[in-house]
Amino acid sequence: METSRTENSPILVIGSTGKTGRRVAERLTAKGANVRSGSRNAEIPFDWDRQETWAHALAGTRAAYITYYPDLAFPGASDLIAAFCRVAVEHGVQRLVLLSGRECGYRADHPVRVGLAAGVSRHARRSGPPRGLRRAVQHDPRRA
Repeated sequence: METSRTENSPILVIGSTGKTGRRVAERLTAKGANVRSGSRNAEIPFDWDRQETWAHALAGTRAAYITYYPDLAFPGASDLIAAFCRVAVEHGVQRLVLLSGRECGYRADHPVRVGLAAGVSRHARRSGPPRGLRRAVQHDPRRA
């Protein structure tokens, strides 16, 4: 499995056809970033309900912007996102940015945040370069 990434490696934008994902993708593209669209109808499809699409969508990417539909508070969302983060780390993704609401982002005991932290940190510790999960509120797209 390839683990080296360069500035030209793609950034996966999940929900790239939605309200915020589209804006993130447009801004990254305007900056010259190589953006991979993450949607069911993309050239390389991504579907939250079809985990077999995740690895292919992540292959060769250096970062991922994560949105979850319908909402992070939806039952099972934290488990799916944590599983996705584990797959991302296993595929060498170096940065994960999660679009989250204020409550999820600020409460350390929020189930989504706890699940994500466990999913990312367990694999990141064994996977070489430092990785992190950042809330989009903290994220400056100019630094992607």
